[in-house]
Amino acid sequence: MKRRQMVALFLCALVGWTLGNGLFPVLPVMAARLGAPPDVTGFYLGLTYLAVAVGTVAAGWVSDTLQRRKLFLVLSGVLSMPILWLMGQVTTLWQLAVLNVLAWFFGGMGLALVSILAGRSASPGERGKVFGTLSFASGLGALVGGPTVGWVVVAGGYPTMFRVLALYLGVWVLASLWIQDQEARFLLPLLKPSKCRALWEDFFTICFMPRFYWRLAIL
Repeated sequence: MKRRQMVALFLCALVGWTLGNGLFPVLPVMAARLGAPPDVTGFYLGLTYLAVAVGTVAAGWVSDTLQRRKLFLVLSGVLSMPILWLMGQVTTLWQLAVLNVLAWFFGGMGLALVSILAGRSASPGERGKVFGTLSFASGLGALVGGPTVGWVVVAGGYPTMFRVLALYLGVWVLASLWIQDQEARFLLPLLKPSKCRALWEDFFTICFMPRFYWRLAIL
């Protein structure tokens, strides 16, 4: 794997794990500030885990079906920026819950796509080193995320925290633009003359041959 590719994947993983480990402890506090009782707070955190799981599954579907891993990795960062910004402006619990589910969905999708891209980019002999480096990003994110987010909350409050996190996601977006991926070209095989001729023959056979045989039966 090229060094540029490894650095870009590491930065995306580091941003994702820093945000996740820094933001998750704050979620029940914010829910309580908006008047959520303990049982509702537990349900709210359960939705967070569900969003991560669904995002991870969606990443696998995107990788296998659409073959546009880099595009969706960039989009997961771009779309998460305004979501985090708006989370600092909410005034009701349902607003916080909806935005939180969206944020963790894109976060789960993004981190899963990082792992998928790492597996596709690494040769068999270096996969241990690559995934070990990405695992180090998760530990470093946990080490940095919690104290940093707590310090920002104490210094500027929750709205400031979400604005800082939204800006921090810009590192994810810029790093994901460096990543290289062999994206599928769906239409290229269909543009070959032999493929086009075969497709047109099948089209005319399906559309016009039943009518021809029907006329023969009438005659």
